[in-house]
Amino acid sequence: MQIVHIAPELAPVAKVGGLADVVLGLARELTAQGHKVEVILPKYDCLLQREITDLKICSESIKTQYDGETYTIRAWSGTVQGVSVIFLEAFAPRSFFSHGCVYGATEDIDRFCYFSRVVLDFLLQTKRHPDILHIHDWPTALVAPLLRERYADTPLAKAKTVFTIHNFDYQGQCSPENIEAVGLNGIELLQSGKMSDNVKPGLINLMKGAIVYCDFFTTVSPTYAQEVLTPKEGRHMESTIYQFHDKFQGILNGIDYDYWNPETDPRLVEHFSLQHLSSGRWNGKAKAKLVLQERLNLELENRPIVSFLSLIHI
Repeated sequence: MQIVHIAPELAPVAKVGGLADVVLGLARELTAQGHKVEVILPKYDCLLQREITDLKICSESIKTQYDGETYTIRAWSGTVQGVSVIFLEAFAPRSFFSHGCVYGATEDIDRFCYFSRVVLDFLLQTKRHPDILHIHDWPTALVAPLLRERYADTPLAKAKTVFTIHNFDYQGQCSPENIEAVGLNGIELLQSGKMSDNVKPGLINLMKGAIVYCDFFTTVSPTYAQEVLTPKEGRHMESTIYQFHDKFQGILNGIDYDYWNPETDPRLVEHFSLQHLSSGRWNGKAKAKLVLQERLNLELENRPIVSFLSLIHI
């Protein structure tokens, strides 16, 4: 199959959280299984370009529309950890991805709505015919409504869309004008059965739109899939999830054992293996721990380092 991941993050070139690791690991595994896989990412000005091989311009003539005007965008191709990646450079009508960050710009909604439209124009104009479009979290959620409402009469309409929700806290609430800028009818979609927010019905909810329009949607574990059906974890999306529960499943995030391998990890100052540890050779692990203690200004003592990652809901 031809599978295209459309994502706001990809480890290690544009990594903010676990989404970046999942996209990389899934793309690598699907590639290893023999599928033709591409990841499409914005060309942020903060990309870690040293992690990209063979980065080059592959098209300078992709036409797209924004707010009623036609613009030309540039596409770059490269390889990240064995995965084929397309980077879309948005310099018109303004430099949407030249903010020095992945998220956090005041115009994040406009940036990612624009990116969602540009991705589909790129796929269509380069005559790509993906079987699956896999979109991730609210920044690329608009791809699903755009595909069904705006590109229904194009060859892209044959593609099935899978939407993975990594984080229910951020849903992409915005005004109808935000999606009208990329060619959708915001007022028409401002309905409870389409894209209106479940709490503030005068706003568009991009995550809800993807759930409604996608062919299938997933989240990061079977347990979490049950939890988000409750008001506490569903973040006001539980009624929509339940409505479409027949196309919803929790799939446990895995780990890429090749990427996270202490025997080969280039980020470690010294490598080690299970065989080293089981035979009492702890020098490599001890040296890596010492470097970590120094970087974090911790006391250089021989005792366990414990870390804890969590979301704090206020």
